[in-house]
Formats: sequence, structure tokens, C-alpha cells
Amino acid sequence: MRKSEFSSFDLAAVIRELKESILNARVSNIYQLDGATLLLKLQRGENVFRLVLEAGKRLNLTSYSLEKPLVPPAFCMALRKYIRNSTLISIDQHRFERIAIFTFAGKSGEFKLIVELFGEGNIILLNSGNRILHALRYKRMRDRKILRGETFIFPPPSGQNPLELDLQTFMDGLKTFEKTEVVRALARFLGVGGVYSEEILLRLGINKTTPCAALTASQVEEIYKCLERITHQVLEGTLEPCIVLGEKNEFLDVTPLRLKRYEGLKHQFYKSFNEALDEFYIKIKTLEKIEAKKEEEALKLEIERLRRVIVDQEKALQEAEQKAEKCRRIGDLMYAYSGELQMLLNVLWEEKKLGAEWDAVISKIVAK
Repeated sequence: MRKSEFSSFDLAAVIRELKESILNARVSNIYQLDGATLLLKLQRGENVFRLVLEAGKRLNLTSYSLEKPLVPPAFCMALRKYIRNSTLISIDQHRFERIAIFTFAGKSGEFKLIVELFGEGNIILLNSGNRILHALRYKRMRDRKILRGETFIFPPPSGQNPLELDLQTFMDGLKTFEKTEVVRALARFLGVGGVYSEEILLRLGINKTTPCAALTASQVEEIYKCLERITHQVLEGTLEPCIVLGEKNEFLDVTPLRLKRYEGLKHQFYKSFNEALDEFYIKIKTLEKIEAKKEEEALKLEIERLRRVIVDQEKALQEAEQKAEKCRRIGDLMYAYSGELQMLLNVLWEEKKLGAEWDAVISKIVAK
């Protein structure tokens, strides 16, 4: 199955690379490519960078020239007003969640751009007092409001922050899941998703369906240490950015590390995770456009088929109406001459009772 969401580990690896490449860069322009995607053009010295921010999906640098609308939407214009020509002074990940925070400083002051990569996602512009100036999507939720003028509140944490989690807290937390399969418990307790929860268990040789209550203390400690190792590698160690290919060379996943779950599959390695993400999503976007075009063509063919069906049905209906009209007229005539018809039937009946042949009966009636 093709990658469908950005993980916390993906975001951590991307931000690590972005800090090395675009921190302290100047925002020369901002574009909105579609209803969910921004493109920030940044310059640091003589180097120009293009940063793609797609709400709910991904963020990465791109080397591709992307099509921009002739007329920028209102949200894009608002961002230009506040952060164009400002300097990107910090890039952070909120509590190892799928939330990136970009901080800009310029003549108009300091602003933050919050990029949410979970669910349908959002991109939100805040002032220095953390009040919402503009958002890609405005909404009211049970635990927070994304509305202009409201103080921005981060969503409730999806799990424990691995960067702040000690062994004892981890052990105590996992115990509470008792009969829950360990892979599900890890995904819920840490909020890191199924891929990395499975990866930890694969590396340790622990059956993912094992109930938490059946884990030994040493196994729980091994899980904790494996989580630490993966987190450390993503944040400070050597990355192994790669795209994982399926049997037909289709793109399945893009990861900052080589994962055990993909052993035996073909990998394409890249110099940076941003480059791997760029190649992955450009191809996926292209495939999505091709698939959408095929669906559109199939829809057109289906519409044409239905049109032909409608034409045939209208023709059949018209013929049925004509037959009905003919039958109605015959019925009217029969009703109008019902007396004469009854007399005729009486004659026919009497003649037949006398044994007359049909030809003789008809000749007699015609003669009358």
C-alpha cells in the first residue's frame, strides 16, 4: 500500500535538514498552488530554495518548477502581506507531533506559520502574541477554535512525547494497555503511527500481536531502548533517505531510515530526505493526475452511455405513447358505437348458432 501520511519521524528528519539549508533565509515570495498547498520561495546568499507546504500531507524542498495560478487566492495575499521579505529565524516540531512551526521576523514584527500534517491538515498564521491572523481553513472544534482573533491552541497530544519519556513512565504506561496488542498499544501510547510501532517490534523479534500484559520487563525495556535508538538516528545520526519500490517498481513509501519491514524490496537512495520526498511526491502527484484523467475519461464515457440509454428510452416512451393514443382512439370508437357493435355481435352469434360458415356470415353482414 502506498504511503498515505507523514509520520512524526518524517517531520523530524525534514526539519533537521531544513535547519541546515534554509534557516535565516529571506522569503522572496509566496504562492498558493491549490486549496491545500503553499510554495515559499526563499533565498540565502546566492542560493534559492522552494519549500512546499501541503496541509495534512507533507513539507519538503522541491527542485521542480510547479505550476502557479495567475491570480493568488486571498490566503496567499495575506501571507505575502505579513511574511514576504521577512527572515526565517526558526523551524521547530511541536512535541514530536506532526506539527511544524516556522517563525519569521521582519519589519512588521515576528510571525509564526503553523503547518498541521495530520487529518485534512491546516496552515495557520499567528502574530507575536499567538493570535490567529489568517488560516487556510477556519473551523470550530470541541477543544479549540481556528478563527481570526482567537488565541491559537495546539491540538491535544496524540501520545507521549518520545523525547521527554523516561523508562519508568514508559513501562507504567504500557502496563495500562494489558490485553491490547503491543503494536496497537505503542501506536496509541506514543502517537507515532503503525509503521514505526511495527518497526520497533520487528527489529526486536517481538510478535506484534503479543498482549502488553504478556511482555516481560526486559522486553519492555528493549522496546524503550529501540525507540530511543530510532529517535536518536532521525534527530542526530546518519540518515538513509530512500524510496521503497514494489514488485512493479511502483513507489510504496519514502523514509528517512532503512526499515526492516521493507527488507527484500528494492530501494532508491538519495543524498537527502528532502530530495527523496520531492521525487516521491512529484511522481505520486503525476500518477494522481493521470488517474484523475482516466477517471474523468471513464466518467465521460459513462455519461455518453447513459445519454444513449436516455435517448433510447425516450424513443421507446414516444412509441409507447403513440400506441397508447391509437388504443385510446380505438376504445373511444368502440364506446361511441357500442350499440351497433352489440347488434353486430348478436347477428354473428345467431348465425353461428344456425351453423353458418364464417364467409357466409361476413357476406351477409357486408350486404346489410
